[in-house]
Amino acid sequence: MAYNKAHVEDVPIVTKKIGFIGAGKVGFSLGRHIRERAYGFKVCGYYSRNPESAREAAAFAGGRAFGTMGELAAECDLLFLTVPDGQIADVWAQLLPALTDGRPGRDGGDLDGRDGGDQIRRDGGGLDGRNDSGLDGRDDGDQIRRDGGGLDGRNDSGLGADARHGRTLYIAHCSGSQDSRIFTPRPGAKQDSCIFTPQPGAEPDPCAGAVADEPAVPARFAFGSLHPLLAVHDKTTAYENLADAYFTVEGDPAFTEIAGALMTALGNHYCKIDAEQKTLYHAASVIVSNLVCALAYEGMEVFKACGLEAGFAESAWRALFLGNAENIAALGPVNALTGPIERGDTATVAKHLAVLTGDTKEIYLLLSRALIETAQKKNPERDYSELRRLLGTESVAWMKNTSQAQTTQIIISDVDEMQAYAQSARMRGETLGLVPTMGALHEGHLSLIRRAAVENDIVVVSVFVNPIQFDDPGDLAAYPKTLPADAEAAFASGADVIFAPGAREMYPEGFSTFVDMTGLSERLCGASRASHFKGVLTVVAKLFGICAPDRAYFGEKDAQQLAVVKKMAIELNMGLEIIGCPTVREEDGLAMSSRNSRLSQDERAAAGCLYRALCEADALFGAGERDPAKLTAAAIAAVGAEPLARLDYAELVDADTFDSPATARAGDLLTLAVYIGEIRLIDNMRLTGNLS
Repeated sequence: MAYNKAHVEDVPIVTKKIGFIGAGKVGFSLGRHIRERAYGFKVCGYYSRNPESAREAAAFAGGRAFGTMGELAAECDLLFLTVPDGQIADVWAQLLPALTDGRPGRDGGDLDGRDGGDQIRRDGGGLDGRNDSGLDGRDDGDQIRRDGGGLDGRNDSGLGADARHGRTLYIAHCSGSQDSRIFTPRPGAKQDSCIFTPQPGAEPDPCAGAVADEPAVPARFAFGSLHPLLAVHDKTTAYENLADAYFTVEGDPAFTEIAGALMTALGNHYCKIDAEQKTLYHAASVIVSNLVCALAYEGMEVFKACGLEAGFAESAWRALFLGNAENIAALGPVNALTGPIERGDTATVAKHLAVLTGDTKEIYLLLSRALIETAQKKNPERDYSELRRLLGTESVAWMKNTSQAQTTQIIISDVDEMQAYAQSARMRGETLGLVPTMGALHEGHLSLIRRAAVENDIVVVSVFVNPIQFDDPGDLAAYPKTLPADAEAAFASGADVIFAPGAREMYPEGFSTFVDMTGLSERLCGASRASHFKGVLTVVAKLFGICAPDRAYFGEKDAQQLAVVKKMAIELNMGLEIIGCPTVREEDGLAMSSRNSRLSQDERAAAGCLYRALCEADALFGAGERDPAKLTAAAIAAVGAEPLARLDYAELVDADTFDSPATARAGDLLTLAVYIGEIRLIDNMRLTGNLS
């Protein structure tokens, strides 16, 4: 956007009166700035809930103190609401009735020149058109009848002929974050049909020439906002800095035109901005202004932590800060950048991270990550990859902002990068759900991903064929590896990140630390595959440490795996929730498994015996059988009836402890492991008796 620099020769001829509702720092400063610099504009006064504040502001900036908002609005052409952001809407609601029908607002003011009927022309003007208030067309002798009205002075409103010949009242606030749409509702309802906000090329006011006994209120309104890019720190001195301040202007075309004229008269740079951009614009203003205070404070506290005397630390900080600010102003933030990030000094940055703690370390990390991008612009040929790795910005897309982090779908293979991603999510306050898989995703996996997407801000799906949980090298070699298809399916189901490390990334040379469990992990699959759960628990513990999830999702088909993982998470105080999700089955009841794809057509048909065996046992339980041995025997018989099936184990266990019950109960778990050809399949079912 182009900005405008004012020139005195562009100043309008007509004097415009400016009023302020609110007598705080902005009202004080802007009023005094106008008083001293704006030829063609004058401050007519202030209204404040605290009358003394209004009198003090008027004495400082010009005009007089008004007793009501309505009185002030009646006398000015341009009305600024210089109140805190959170009060703008309330003040507007109080002012609106007085503007639309001449009746008092909540403050008791009115705009019809008849203050409750007590007097006519309360400003002391007679009926000859002469009025020191400037409302009849004579403004303290500065000009005569600037509105083009006649000389009979007939207008009970006290607004002069302005009201009958299209007087416009310009209303604005000075908030950086709010826009002019806050002035809602606007004048123009049916009973106020003569009142409208002009648009480009609008027809003349249909109420021009209204008779004197109609409510004589402004015929037109224009709304906007005018914001100075300046930290207004003191109400009596900040105006001195306004001469060099930049302003943004937003609102109705008629307002931006008069605001531009005011900026021209003041000699300030200004730029128009769209209402939709005000919040983002204000956030940028806060970053370069207010947040700098937090950085200065943090830096000063670290100086003190070094043992520097407080006075020395403050003086040293001030000299360093001001010198750097001057360089940034002179050279721009890219060319002014120096220091270890700009140099790519990874060793120094690592030392900093080692001694910083808490919020200070987090601030250092976040800003250093952003600073790498600035440094890269200054030094396009310099290699910052080592520094990026240290700071966790190898894939920078997810570092840009929260919304991008939630919508960008990426594949990460590096452990450090995955840890940095997870840390960034935590620092933003986002929850992370992990779905650990070995790939070859099917509908069972996708159901876990969809649930995780509902319950978390970010979903990470790990795809890693874990070599240390396989006891058969041939089984490991034959396990399907379909990462491109897995990533596509996972992203379509709601995943944000695929974490797909290699074996050497997870188990570097010399790796010798494992997680093992006694008792629960030694039964069933643990008895058949001696090192299986040692490998499972080790890789799951590593995934929890790398991804730092709030929740992890496992299928109930692998019931024993779910149980040992829950037990590990509790006993090692891992601080996350382990969530089991229902088994997803094929049409014939076979539990979905990545191993199913390795079955031949005949083997696939034979695999249906697992579900039939579970159903046979549950039907027998429904018929009243409570002997675990007989229930297990029914399942074994169903498997034995299939020639291609070879039983590994069939056992009835307690669903929580995996101990063998003396008597079968509803909710107990019947578990199976069966070889179909060379492929080992597992399944389970809680006894309900519903299949009898």
